[in-house]
Amino acid sequence: MKVMEFVKEITEVQKDGFLLFLSQDEYDKFERTMPLIWMWIKRIQEFEIIRPLEKLSESFTEITLRNGRSNTKNNFRSPEFFYSTCIQHIPKKKYKFINIKPQKKKNYDYEFIKLLAKDTKEGTKNCEEYLDIYEHLGILEEERKNLFNKYGRYNLNNEENTGKPLKSSCKNEMIKYENELNRVKNLPIKKRKKLLKGTNLRKYIFNVTGVSQTQYSRLKYIRDNSLDGLDRIDSGETTVRQLYHELKGIDTSTSEIEKFEKHARKLSEKISKEKMIDIIKKL
Repeated sequence: MKVMEFVKEITEVQKDGFLLFLSQDEYDKFERTMPLIWMWIKRIQEFEIIRPLEKLSESFTEITLRNGRSNTKNNFRSPEFFYSTCIQHIPKKKYKFINIKPQKKKNYDYEFIKLLAKDTKEGTKNCEEYLDIYEHLGILEEERKNLFNKYGRYNLNNEENTGKPLKSSCKNEMIKYENELNRVKNLPIKKRKKLLKGTNLRKYIFNVTGVSQTQYSRLKYIRDNSLDGLDRIDSGETTVRQLYHELKGIDTSTSEIEKFEKHARKLSEKISKEKMIDIIKKL
């Protein structure tokens, strides 16, 4: 359903239990687009809507104190609360909406807008405005991340906004792993089981991204404990294993000696011990 179709359900239809008849995808979409639905409701042109809008604003506004100052933000609580509160106060009828004149053109992230248009089934012009709303509400980056994650895009950092798969690097390996993990975890249980086909989640994520849980855990530890650790690995200065052990304070000398002894025993089957000692002395 489009955003305006949700708006009409609230203003013109007002069917009890409307949310119960939505599919999981449509319900999730309603929840994500509540700020946009609220934007359109506030644009109703009729005089009789003024008082209901005041009551709705009171219901949806959360006031907090920070550093001695009061801050206000929208808090719709849940789709059920938002929908029931709206139909409780808004008179049921067909409304006209105020048209907003286009503002001066901004440098929008059109890769994000294209995905938003695809997700909301709205035109790009409306989506430009939705992006402004997300920015005003302070949820733009969160919505961007969720949408790119939903459609399998991995360019979530501000430095790259091409919509193309990122080149291999430690940072991008982590992004791919986190995105796929979150995508699968957010699926309804039935869809998740169908996707995994009996495979455990760790193995599935590895098959899709090429990144194991062990590798991801080590990269995450390095990222959290070393400012330039990932860059050092990408440059070839060190390896994930070496830097991880270094940061953890793990002494690898014992394991290296064990490897040498194991290799030496294999060589002793082919050459004499005297020859081996002679080789070591020359090192």
